[in-house]
Amino acid sequence: MIDLTKLEELTSVGGVAGDESQAMDVFHKLTKYSERVKQYKDGVGNYYTEIPGRGSDKRIMFTAHMDTIGFMVKYIDDQGFVFTQDITGYEMADPRMLPGTDVVIYSRKSGKTISGQFMPVIPYHLVDEGTDDEILQERYEIAIDIGSKGESQTKRVVSVGDYVSLKHRFVKLGDRISATHLDDRLGAYVLYEIGKYVHSLRSGKVPTVILAATAGEEGSTGASGLTAKSAQPDISITIDVLPATDTIVYDAEYEVYKKHGKCRLDDGPAIGRGLGISDDVFMALESACEKNNMPYQIELSRFDTDNGFINARGIRTGLVLVPVRNVHTAIETCSPKDIEATIKLCKKYTKMALK
Repeated sequence: MIDLTKLEELTSVGGVAGDESQAMDVFHKLTKYSERVKQYKDGVGNYYTEIPGRGSDKRIMFTAHMDTIGFMVKYIDDQGFVFTQDITGYEMADPRMLPGTDVVIYSRKSGKTISGQFMPVIPYHLVDEGTDDEILQERYEIAIDIGSKGESQTKRVVSVGDYVSLKHRFVKLGDRISATHLDDRLGAYVLYEIGKYVHSLRSGKVPTVILAATAGEEGSTGASGLTAKSAQPDISITIDVLPATDTIVYDAEYEVYKKHGKCRLDDGPAIGRGLGISDDVFMALESACEKNNMPYQIELSRFDTDNGFINARGIRTGLVLVPVRNVHTAIETCSPKDIEATIKLCKKYTKMALK
């Protein structure tokens, strides 16, 4: 069973790319299973929990990025409205979903958080009929309202360069979980469960397992590449999320799966294959699913994520992805069944890797 309390704790804090310290602190606390584990961090902000093995010199690392999508304050107008850009400088958040979304601004002036809400510059009821181009506004026309009366009042608490995060939300929707920051706090939760399992093993050979919470993935900074040097693993498995395509409308003339691939909730984790992935690790993960009658999907991987940066440092790598709907929005949605299947796969692989 999924520990919803722990998962919500991981999603409850900010941690946009470049400002991950709050999220790292939660991960550090959750993975302090006992005094025998070793915890440390490196110079670019990656955090590690290392669980010593027994009867084996093999080192297996599981990684998940702790940073989330977010924004930075770019401009404050004379009415006190706050304009932002995505943390990377290009669009990562779905701009169609921003109006009406609650956010938190982290004020470096006061050290406090400021609540706000994205709003369209042109109210819908004032848009001329038939002018769809006015309704679909440019990203720079979507502002944050903090309830200020003007520029000077806003500037007392908000500054250009302040970080902005989606406001925490965690809801159980029937058999689903809908929350902010599931990308990739889901991966961090899987790491927590893997570590708890390995730490509990009392007999037989056990590899040394390193849980690496990485920084800067949403900005593709390559910070995760340093984990190869810091942890020196033999194998690294990245746990991340994958946009589900089971909500997109399609018909006989336009098959969405032909364009985007098929990824559905409740069909199990997706195993990555392709650039930045060692084929023998992919085959071992696939074999673990088939031998244990576990559902799985296959995703064609890209190089510009954690596993790619680690693989480029000469480490054998694998990629396991949890299907999530509405990725990079405030209503990311997943299935507990897929989380449980991902945890089970990682446990099976850890035992197989000893052979």
